[in-house]
Amino acid sequence: QTVPIIALTANALLGSDSLFLENGFQAFLSKPIDILRLDNILNHWVRDKKQERKEPPPAQIPEPARQPRSGGLFKNAVIAELNINAGLARFDHDEESYLRILRSFSRHTGEHLDTARAVTANSLDAYRIAIHSVKGSGRGIGAETLGDLAAKLEHAAVQGDWAYIEANNSAFIAEAEKLLADLSAFLQTIPEAGDSAKPEKESPDPKTIAALRRAAEQYDMAALHQAIEALEVFQYRHYPDLAGWLREQAGKSNFAAIQKRLAVL
Repeated sequence: QTVPIIALTANALLGSDSLFLENGFQAFLSKPIDILRLDNILNHWVRDKKQERKEPPPAQIPEPARQPRSGGLFKNAVIAELNINAGLARFDHDEESYLRILRSFSRHTGEHLDTARAVTANSLDAYRIAIHSVKGSGRGIGAETLGDLAAKLEHAAVQGDWAYIEANNSAFIAEAEKLLADLSAFLQTIPEAGDSAKPEKESPDPKTIAALRRAAEQYDMAALHQAIEALEVFQYRHYPDLAGWLREQAGKSNFAAIQKRLAVL
């Protein structure tokens, strides 16, 4: 049996794709992960036998169709610790998507910093995991300096180099805290979509929930986002956080968590 193998690597040097494809891999993905490209690869290769027989060779895998959306939200934004142009480029200048990721980064990075503040020579494994998370998410939004600092500290944690961590951890925390403060100030100037203007319902429509479950079970990212948009037309008295939670889980491709929560609705 031939099993498709997808190369996943931080080595994105020019020509790496040819190197992998010439040596038995069916496709190539570089980090940090482009979620749309990942979704496209999965949709292409994870199929039933009938569909597999129809597949074109790897070189013909189509790139996902994207329509950049820009409304000027970041036109005059200046955040010293953030390369906004680079961050937007990762989302094809879809400002709404980039803004959602920035809000998520702002909400969740603090817990990783708590781990960094409490690090000791005996807690390097937990520290490494926290630093790795900040490295990936930081580079993903365009926080290049923070990502580079985290990468060096992660390497030190892997090597057990406590002296380097002790000498450089404070600078990493200071950079992260400054970014979070400046990012929070910026995000406060862009209010989140107000639910007060939406019509209210007790609970989501069963058909919408069914569409969400079906999309999650089939790992269909496009259908999932379409169903979430239908859900967001209303606000729900019993499930006020559902749409936002689904958006966040979809951004992480966390289909299992979505299936589990929707199963009880």
